[in-house]
Amino acid sequence: AKYAIEGFSESLRRELRPLGVHIIVVRPGNFKTDMPSKCRKDFLQNWSKSSDWRKEVMGGESFKDTFIKGFDDAAAMGQSPQMVVDDIIRAIEEQKPWHARYTGWDAKTLFRVMVILPYQVSDFVASLLMPDPPVSSKNDDSKKAE
Repeated sequence: AKYAIEGFSESLRRELRPLGVHIIVVRPGNFKTDMPSKCRKDFLQNWSKSSDWRKEVMGGESFKDTFIKGFDDAAAMGQSPQMVVDDIIRAIEEQKPWHARYTGWDAKTLFRVMVILPYQVSDFVASLLMPDPPVSSKNDDSKKAE
């Protein structure tokens, strides 16, 4: 959905530029919202409903713990949403705003760099930041996926 909005905004920006209309895309980093806690809760509900076989195929408790840690880290590292509000206000007030704004320390550093790197390099950097999911110790192809 985010990529679609960016593509639409870029198209709109080019079409409306001759009319003096500026379209700005704000690319925020990680901000304090309820999303990590809601995702954590939904994940745990779905995990508890999953069969033992499915849990094992996904990587068992190690997989679950990795996801829970990700949700907890996202909640702990979230920045104030006021930064986004302030950045949008600055963009509106500028005479000639940039077409894209990166808001938050992570967006200004990591995301800005990632978009200019070749995809192989950005994939490698992303792999360093996000651990591979654990591999199941059981590989039973005779069982059907649910």
